[in-house]
Amino acid sequence: MERMKFAAIDIGSNAVRLLIMSISPNDKNETFNKELMIRIPLRLGQESFVAGKIDDDKRKQLLRVMKAFKHLIKVYDVTDYRACATAAMREAKNSKDIVKEIKNETDLKIDIIDGHEEAIIIYESHFAYNLNDQQNYVFVDVGGGSTEISLISNGDLIHSISYKIGTVRLLFDKVDAKEYDRLHQ
Repeated sequence: MERMKFAAIDIGSNAVRLLIMSISPNDKNETFNKELMIRIPLRLGQESFVAGKIDDDKRKQLLRVMKAFKHLIKVYDVTDYRACATAAMREAKNSKDIVKEIKNETDLKIDIIDGHEEAIIIYESHFAYNLNDQQNYVFVDVGGGSTEISLISNGDLIHSISYKIGTVRLLFDKVDAKEYDRLHQ
């Protein structure tokens, strides 16, 4: 039987990424193969964190990228996909309008997710399978707009918290002092 293909689109503060993976429906080991990985450094966080919105030029670039991703999803005959947007889109005043425009132009649905869901997705993306399930871990994911810290104990995600501290925010001095206080607490 032919391999089934699935896609993930990550609209982050630094880059927009498309990942297409495949799996055989008869594979009891759930072995995924990477079919395609594309990363476009749009830097949406620069707009969102500094100006509070994504300007028209970046909006048009994002729309063009999403149109290209839609074509690639068709070319690769993808069975299903999920598109998620994180910190830059969470905080942009015009994110809902951008998501609506992309849906109208490409028929791609984008979920703007919070930091907690972002941490869960990272955990569930199989990195935990490489950990010793008899130990405890603190996993830190530093993104452009946020940092998620997760506590993993005996193979289970126990707790995660998201901070509005990321590389793009740091670069543009856009981290609120209260957020540093939250982190230190």
